Amino acid sequence: MIEILIMFFLVVPWFYRTARRRGRSPITWGIIGALSYYVPEVAMARWIVPAIKRPLTMDDLPLVLMLSIGVGVVCCILAGLALMRGGDRPSSSPTT
Repeated sequence: MIEILIMFFLVVPWFYRTARRRGRSPITWGIIGALSYYVPEVAMARWIVPAIKRPLTMDDLPLVLMLSIGVGVVCCILAGLALMRGGDRPSSSPTT
């Protein structure tokens, strides 16, 4: 549940506002931002964390949750940096 809140209230608005400032498509950037956070986070939660969690006790579950959210945040930041590396050129083609 918290991963969805993070995605909708932090990740998507960050990508959307950044795209508008750079003259890019805010909807496309918002979708890329959401996917760049949510896909790695879900992959961690569904496949990697269960393998890690088996030898751990129930006391370690907050650590495991933080790990999956952390991976999603790192991937989101990397995607944002990759998009921003494209420069500040507008998305529309120049008229000549």
